[in-house]
Amino acid sequence: TYTFGDTMSFTRGSHSFKFGGEYRRNHLDGNLQETQNGEFRIDNSWKNFLEVGKPDDKGRTRQFDDISLNYGETIRGYRFNDVSLFFADDWKVSPKFTLNIGLRWEMFGHPYESGGILNNFDVHLAEEAGDIWEGLTFASNFDPNCCEGFDEVTVRYSDTKSTLTNDYNNIAPRLGIAWSPTDRLVIRGGYGMFYERTSGAFANSLRQAFPFFREAQLNDQGSWNAFPQDSAQVPVPDFIVGFDDGEPFLATAADPDTEYEAFEAQFIPPYVATPYIQQWSLNVQWEFRRDLLLEVGYVGTKGTKLLQILNDNQALDMNAVGFLPRPGVPGGGFYTNYYDIVDDEFVPSETPPCDVSDDPGDCVIPSELRLPVMGFDEDEGVNSAFTNSNSTYNALQLGLQKRFSSSYMFNINYTYSRSIDTFSDEGKYQIEHDQTRPFLNRAVSDFHRPHRFIASWVWDLPQKEHVLLRGWSFNGILTLQSGRPFSIIDDDYSGYLYSSRNPRPNLAPGATHDDLVTHGGSVSSRVDNYLNPDALEHSWDKFGDLGRNVVYGPGQNRIDLVLTKITMITEQKSLEFRAEFFNAFNHPSFRNPENDWSS
Repeated sequence: TYTFGDTMSFTRGSHSFKFGGEYRRNHLDGNLQETQNGEFRIDNSWKNFLEVGKPDDKGRTRQFDDISLNYGETIRGYRFNDVSLFFADDWKVSPKFTLNIGLRWEMFGHPYESGGILNNFDVHLAEEAGDIWEGLTFASNFDPNCCEGFDEVTVRYSDTKSTLTNDYNNIAPRLGIAWSPTDRLVIRGGYGMFYERTSGAFANSLRQAFPFFREAQLNDQGSWNAFPQDSAQVPVPDFIVGFDDGEPFLATAADPDTEYEAFEAQFIPPYVATPYIQQWSLNVQWEFRRDLLLEVGYVGTKGTKLLQILNDNQALDMNAVGFLPRPGVPGGGFYTNYYDIVDDEFVPSETPPCDVSDDPGDCVIPSELRLPVMGFDEDEGVNSAFTNSNSTYNALQLGLQKRFSSSYMFNINYTYSRSIDTFSDEGKYQIEHDQTRPFLNRAVSDFHRPHRFIASWVWDLPQKEHVLLRGWSFNGILTLQSGRPFSIIDDDYSGYLYSSRNPRPNLAPGATHDDLVTHGGSVSSRVDNYLNPDALEHSWDKFGDLGRNVVYGPGQNRIDLVLTKITMITEQKSLEFRAEFFNAFNHPSFRNPENDWSS
């Protein structure tokens, strides 16, 4: 990063002014080495790993259960610019009242690639055209001679090197006050708006964008494992539905008898914005007695245009669509969600001809064949980072502090808060449940803990004349906090038409959220039956009505104690005895229970 900036400050009367600016030139060069040599997984046991290559009890060769492989144009050199200007005034209105006023403007430029190997994807354009290629737009500095196959296609160019439009309206006001009406009372408050650079954080998403990058996932390959032979992605093949004794699969017009490994890709949509948060607070500190400070505060935060990652190509429900054209399918396309096989022939079915309570996959038309744009993986095919999430946080903060005097001190703090969002962790590769309705995930945050109490103390025990009784100190920290919320999911039997991440089931008729967990006895006695299955029911082919994060896990109670003794040997030397007791009363702390009801 190359940084150029300057700040000027001057004082005039009761005002202290400061203004300045900064320019940053960022270079982010790298090579995405992840699984370039393949990642191999063996399920179940070490014995299975040792027996790879040997015949199993059916005479077939034992193989890897799962192989991941990445290849393509993985070396990238990203360039992006940041520009900011600011002005601030600290105004000493009176000896007891100070006003802080500020204004900041920022522009976070979107990354572009020095060699032009960058593009974005609009799934809606591809859906309208019925062709993946029509949804791709390439950087203005892209050179088609860089990569194999581009001389055979027509490239649509963006107006910019980044293919994205920068935000130039990121204006952030700041306001703060500090008022001390008496020598023992201080009132502070403030408001601020803060913009966040995100485009550097999604560099790996840019690297993994189709068609420059290929991520192949090979699962349960039967009697052999083979690396895919379809590494060339340009021109994009013409996808059709193939059949193997009546069972449908993704294929290409050039090779209709071979199953094609669907594309897995990550994209940055062309209409991302700059996320920002607004923060405000009001705090009162009162020294009501000598060395005793009482603090009462309120803190609020609102996040807008935050990042969340979703699959922008979720499978369709044929009952809602009516008819979905698909090359290779008798009749020209699908009009049902289910199928049967009669005399090795594919037969559409309005109702499930198999027992969906056993395995819906036995008769459901595969999700990757019912996508708006066929050719991508049904789950991770079009993972896109949108800036359409939001969040709120409100908290009451109480504190009581005693400064060290009379041989002891303590600090007691309590927070009562509520944090709400639709997506809490950018480290997760996708939102849960229905990808087309992310607002259904609005709930308390994954990290939300409504109550948190912490007390710490230091007590120097009364000094005695005898050397063995002198120099003792007793310290400790007490932590009491609520458990974190979590979602109950039903991967196998709820929303099975969509192959979405973490679909949620239905709340059983007559049940309430309170009924979702068992009651009576300690958490330790309920560790194997924390959830109440009688309060749930499968939603089958639909998404369930159960909300996100409606159940709270076990809370945590813990006290750590420290006993020390310092014995002076000489004026410059001392001997310390120290005994530490972490979780002194051995109170168990449990993580959240297994949340997949179907498991």
